[in-house]
Amino acid sequence: MSIDFMMWRDEYETLRRKYDGARGQMERGAEKLRQMVRMADQLSMQARALQQDKKPNCKIAQGSPPQHPYWTRRKAQIIDEQTNDLVQAVRQHVEGLKDQLTKILELLTNGRGKTVAGTSSQVEVDLNQVLEDMSAYPSSFTPQRLPSPRMVDRTYPTSFLASNSNTTTQQAAHVE
Repeated sequence: MSIDFMMWRDEYETLRRKYDGARGQMERGAEKLRQMVRMADQLSMQARALQQDKKPNCKIAQGSPPQHPYWTRRKAQIIDEQTNDLVQAVRQHVEGLKDQLTKILELLTNGRGKTVAGTSSQVEVDLNQVLEDMSAYPSSFTPQRLPSPRMVDRTYPTSFLASNSNTTTQQAAHVE
Protein backbone atom coordinates (compact mmCIF):
# COMPACT_ATOMS: atom_id res chain seq x y z
CA MET A 1 0.00 0.00 0.00
CA SER A 2 1.14 3.47 -0.74
CA ILE A 3 1.53 6.20 1.84
CA ASP A 4 -1.02 8.36 0.03
CA PHE A 5 -3.63 5.62 0.27
CA MET A 6 -3.00 5.16 4.00
CA MET A 7 -3.29 8.93 4.59
CA TRP A 8 -6.57 9.09 2.69
CA ARG A 9 -7.89 6.07 4.56
CA ASP A 10 -7.04 7.66 7.91
CA GLU A 11 -8.66 10.89 6.78
CA TYR A 12 -11.77 8.98 5.70
CA GLU A 13 -12.02 7.15 9.05
CA THR A 14 -11.64 10.43 10.95
CA LEU A 15 -14.36 12.09 8.89
CA ARG A 16 -16.60 9.05 9.27
CA ARG A 17 -16.27 9.16 13.08
CA LYS A 18 -17.06 12.89 13.06
CA TYR A 19 -20.08 12.27 10.82
CA ASP A 20 -21.41 9.50 13.09
CA GLY A 21 -20.94 11.72 16.15
CA ALA A 22 -22.73 14.65 14.49
CA ARG A 23 -25.58 12.41 13.40
CA GLY A 24 -26.01 11.10 16.94
CA GLN A 25 -26.03 14.66 18.28
CA MET A 26 -28.71 15.59 15.75
CA GLU A 27 -30.92 12.70 16.84
CA ARG A 28 -30.49 13.58 20.51
CA GLY A 29 -31.14 17.23 19.66
CA ALA A 30 -34.38 16.33 17.90
CA GLU A 31 -35.61 14.48 20.99
CA LYS A 32 -34.69 17.44 23.19
CA LEU A 33 -36.63 19.73 20.86
CA ARG A 34 -39.70 17.49 21.19
CA GLN A 35 -39.41 17.65 24.96
CA MET A 36 -39.09 21.43 24.81
CA VAL A 37 -42.23 21.65 22.64
CA ARG A 38 -44.17 19.62 25.23
CA MET A 39 -42.90 21.88 27.99
CA ALA A 40 -43.79 24.99 25.97
CA ASP A 41 -47.33 23.66 25.50
CA GLN A 42 -47.70 23.16 29.23
CA LEU A 43 -46.34 26.63 29.97
CA SER A 44 -48.63 28.23 27.40
CA MET A 45 -51.62 26.54 29.02
CA GLN A 46 -50.53 27.89 32.40
CA ALA A 47 -50.07 31.36 30.91
CA ARG A 48 -53.58 31.30 29.42
CA ALA A 49 -54.99 30.26 32.78
CA LEU A 50 -53.15 33.10 34.53
CA GLN A 51 -54.32 35.63 31.95
CA GLN A 52 -57.90 34.63 32.67
CA ASP A 53 -57.23 35.20 36.40
CA LYS A 54 -57.80 31.56 37.18
CA LYS A 55 -55.65 29.39 39.31
CA PRO A 56 -54.02 26.78 37.06
CA ASN A 57 -55.42 23.34 37.39
CA CYS A 58 -52.89 20.62 38.15
CA LYS A 59 -54.18 18.52 35.28
CA ILE A 60 -53.72 21.40 32.87
CA ALA A 61 -50.24 22.10 34.18
CA GLN A 62 -49.19 18.51 33.83
CA GLY A 63 -50.88 17.88 30.51
CA SER A 64 -52.26 14.51 29.55
CA PRO A 65 -50.52 11.43 30.92
CA PRO A 66 -47.79 10.26 28.58
CA GLN A 67 -48.74 7.41 26.32
CA HIS A 68 -46.29 4.56 26.36
CA PRO A 69 -44.77 4.13 22.89
CA TYR A 70 -45.61 0.42 22.78
CA TRP A 71 -49.23 0.85 23.96
CA THR A 72 -48.66 -1.61 26.80
CA ARG A 73 -51.47 -0.20 28.94
CA ARG A 74 -54.01 -0.72 26.18
CA LYS A 75 -52.63 -4.19 25.47
CA ALA A 76 -52.95 -5.06 29.16
CA GLN A 77 -56.57 -3.90 29.12
CA ILE A 78 -57.27 -6.01 26.04
CA ILE A 79 -55.66 -9.06 27.65
CA ASP A 80 -57.71 -8.52 30.82
CA GLU A 81 -60.90 -8.31 28.78
CA GLN A 82 -60.02 -11.47 26.86
CA THR A 83 -59.18 -13.28 30.10
CA ASN A 84 -62.48 -12.24 31.64
CA ASP A 85 -64.32 -13.47 28.54
CA LEU A 86 -62.53 -16.83 28.71
CA VAL A 87 -63.25 -17.19 32.43
CA GLN A 88 -66.93 -16.47 31.80
CA ALA A 89 -67.01 -19.03 28.96
CA VAL A 90 -65.39 -21.67 31.19
CA ARG A 91 -67.90 -20.96 33.97
CA GLN A 92 -70.78 -21.37 31.53
CA HIS A 93 -69.24 -24.60 30.26
CA VAL A 94 -68.88 -25.92 33.82
CA GLU A 95 -72.51 -25.04 34.56
CA GLY A 96 -73.55 -26.96 31.44
CA LEU A 97 -71.50 -29.96 32.55
CA LYS A 98 -73.08 -29.80 36.01
CA ASP A 99 -76.53 -29.82 34.41
CA GLN A 100 -75.59 -32.83 32.30
CA LEU A 101 -74.19 -34.58 35.37
CA THR A 102 -77.40 -34.01 37.34
CA LYS A 103 -79.44 -35.46 34.48
CA ILE A 104 -77.19 -38.51 34.29
CA LEU A 105 -77.34 -39.03 38.05
CA GLU A 106 -81.13 -38.70 38.02
CA LEU A 107 -81.36 -41.30 35.29
CA LEU A 108 -79.09 -43.65 37.22
CA THR A 109 -80.93 -43.19 40.52
CA ASN A 110 -84.40 -43.50 39.02
CA GLY A 111 -83.51 -46.67 37.15
CA ARG A 112 -84.30 -45.30 33.70
CA GLY A 113 -80.76 -45.66 32.51
CA LYS A 114 -78.77 -48.85 32.07
CA THR A 115 -77.93 -50.55 35.32
CA VAL A 116 -74.33 -50.59 36.30
CA ALA A 117 -72.84 -53.97 37.16
CA GLY A 118 -72.90 -54.52 40.91
CA THR A 119 -75.35 -51.70 41.73
CA SER A 120 -79.10 -51.67 41.97
CA SER A 121 -81.48 -49.08 40.63
CA GLN A 122 -82.51 -48.16 44.19
CA VAL A 123 -79.18 -46.43 44.98
CA GLU A 124 -79.67 -42.82 45.96
CA VAL A 125 -76.82 -40.50 45.11
CA ASP A 126 -76.41 -37.08 46.60
CA LEU A 127 -75.23 -34.69 43.89
CA ASN A 128 -73.31 -32.50 46.30
CA GLN A 129 -71.45 -35.53 47.66
CA VAL A 130 -70.51 -36.61 44.14
CA LEU A 131 -69.28 -33.12 43.26
CA GLU A 132 -67.21 -32.96 46.45
CA ASP A 133 -65.66 -36.33 45.74
CA MET A 134 -64.60 -35.28 42.24
CA SER A 135 -60.93 -34.44 42.12
CA ALA A 136 -59.83 -30.93 41.24
CA TYR A 137 -57.41 -32.24 38.63
CA PRO A 138 -58.12 -34.12 35.40
CA SER A 139 -57.43 -37.84 35.37
CA SER A 140 -54.33 -37.41 33.20
CA PHE A 141 -52.77 -34.90 35.62
CA THR A 142 -49.94 -36.21 37.80
CA PRO A 143 -49.10 -33.94 40.75
CA GLN A 144 -45.48 -33.21 41.53
CA ARG A 145 -44.05 -35.73 43.96
CA LEU A 146 -42.33 -34.65 47.12
CA PRO A 147 -38.77 -35.86 47.49
CA SER A 148 -38.54 -39.00 49.58
CA PRO A 149 -36.62 -38.74 52.86
CA ARG A 150 -33.93 -41.11 51.71
CA MET A 151 -33.14 -38.83 48.75
CA VAL A 152 -32.75 -35.86 51.06
CA ASP A 153 -30.56 -37.71 53.58
CA ARG A 154 -28.23 -39.15 50.95
CA THR A 155 -24.58 -38.66 51.82
CA TYR A 156 -21.66 -38.95 49.49
CA PRO A 157 -18.20 -40.23 50.36
CA THR A 158 -15.72 -37.47 51.05
CA SER A 159 -12.57 -39.44 50.39
CA PHE A 160 -11.62 -41.52 47.41
CA LEU A 161 -9.36 -44.54 47.23
CA ALA A 162 -5.80 -43.66 46.36
CA SER A 163 -5.00 -44.55 42.79
CA ASN A 164 -2.38 -47.19 42.19
CA SER A 165 0.95 -45.51 41.45
CA ASN A 166 2.01 -48.53 39.42
CA THR A 167 -0.60 -47.97 36.66
CA THR A 168 1.90 -46.64 34.12
CA THR A 169 4.07 -49.74 34.38
CA GLN A 170 0.99 -51.94 34.09
CA GLN A 171 -0.12 -50.04 30.99
CA ALA A 172 3.35 -50.33 29.49
CA ALA A 173 3.41 -54.08 30.18
CA HIS A 174 -0.02 -54.41 28.59
CA VAL A 175 1.11 -52.62 25.43
CA GLU A 176 4.08 -54.94 24.93
